[in-house]
Amino acid sequence: MSLTINGLKKVGLFISFPKQDHNTDESGLSANFEFIHGIGPTGLTSFELSMADKGEGDGFDLNIPAAQAPEFFGHNYTPILNLLALQVMPDNLLLEVLVVTVQECDGHEVVKSIVKAGSGCGCGGSCGCG
Repeated sequence: MSLTINGLKKVGLFISFPKQDHNTDESGLSANFEFIHGIGPTGLTSFELSMADKGEGDGFDLNIPAAQAPEFFGHNYTPILNLLALQVMPDNLLLEVLVVTVQECDGHEVVKSIVKAGSGCGCGGSCGCG
């Protein structure tokens, strides 16, 4: 029996910013993104709620106004934008999301992710967050 996404599961997603006629050359970008569901400093984000109870192989689309994207993604906002390497934020962030993996995670992974999420960065640069 496959797992479904809920609290403290390690989730692997394939996120794509599909090619759209009105977008800049940046459309068509995609990236794999892994995170632990439910560890954010302010509780579940709208992003996490949008995938609740989905399992491996499930897909869904997101259409988020740019002004609402930071709140929608919460602590995952910066890491997702960095992965997609968007140079210019479109008026609406249209994303296709595929759930690739849902796994149990151990306590060490949970603690490490909580610290990373609480640091407010997630950039993967020299600050030590990633």
